[in-house]
Amino acid sequence: MLKKILLSAFFLGLLALAATGLFWNSNKDEKPLCGNSVCDERETELLCPEDCNDTAVNPEKEETVIETNISAALPREITVGSNPVAFVSIHLEPGSNANTADYPEQYWNDLIDLIALADEYEVHLTLSMNPQWSIYILADETRLTQVRGWEAEGHELAYHGHGPHRDTWNGYTNQSEFQSDKNFLGTIAEMMDLMEQVPSSGHIFAACVSGPEDTDPDWPTNVSVRTDGGLEPSELLSTPVQETHNGQEVWYVTNRQYAINKSSATLAEVAEGISAWQSGEVLGIVFHEKNYAEHPDEVEALFKLFQDQNVQVEGVSSLVYSIVGQF
Repeated sequence: MLKKILLSAFFLGLLALAATGLFWNSNKDEKPLCGNSVCDERETELLCPEDCNDTAVNPEKEETVIETNISAALPREITVGSNPVAFVSIHLEPGSNANTADYPEQYWNDLIDLIALADEYEVHLTLSMNPQWSIYILADETRLTQVRGWEAEGHELAYHGHGPHRDTWNGYTNQSEFQSDKNFLGTIAEMMDLMEQVPSSGHIFAACVSGPEDTDPDWPTNVSVRTDGGLEPSELLSTPVQETHNGQEVWYVTNRQYAINKSSATLAEVAEGISAWQSGEVLGIVFHEKNYAEHPDEVEALFKLFQDQNVQVEGVSSLVYSIVGQF
């Protein structure tokens, strides 16, 4: 009798296990139920993006949309009188590691202070960014709003390119021989798609691509003004001239280094340049964000000189357009 009871219990256990296995397998093989706003263990973002993407899982988190005014085809319009005109280009460097935004983060507060100082003296700067600065700005809505506020006040957003022939390459190039490099991040077109999300106009009009080896192949499409120079005294003043880069007609003006090193222009030399300025010419100055951080008094002395001498300091593309009348 006991033997029969044990055998019955054994067979009942086998039947229970079989039933459980059938249920588990049917549940495992069941197709994911998409569209119910629940991302369960059977669903992935690839299979059920409506349930499993970041916005679906966190309904309160909305996707950031960068709005630009892509209809703006010309730089900010300015009126130039009979006083000397100038531009001050701030080269915003990529840092030693182009894969991070560590360098822009390091100097961000210095840039804020520089803008505030320029506003105090009614100096409109040309902020020539490497793409790492665009990445840093676009990563935070507050920063983007702040930069567009600077733009609205008359400061210009431009491009400064460290190409692959530089030790501090920003990672972008059209040159195929560098596109297999571990530091390659994308083409110039891909870079500009990123950078032109920063200005509210949706367009960058001016650039400085460092080095003759990189200027022509890596000149961005539809950028109309080139700035360059720095060491020669004659580069302080220039008249816009046309050049061709990457198959495009470009207006070229020069600038002189200031507050960078012993080869930079002195304040006295800048004053002499202002006195020598003639109608149709542009006085150009260039330095980096870190130079302001290291020599704020020298930069303020420059801005004060501009104010005392009634020099109109504007974004470089606005100045060039006001002189040549076409892009």
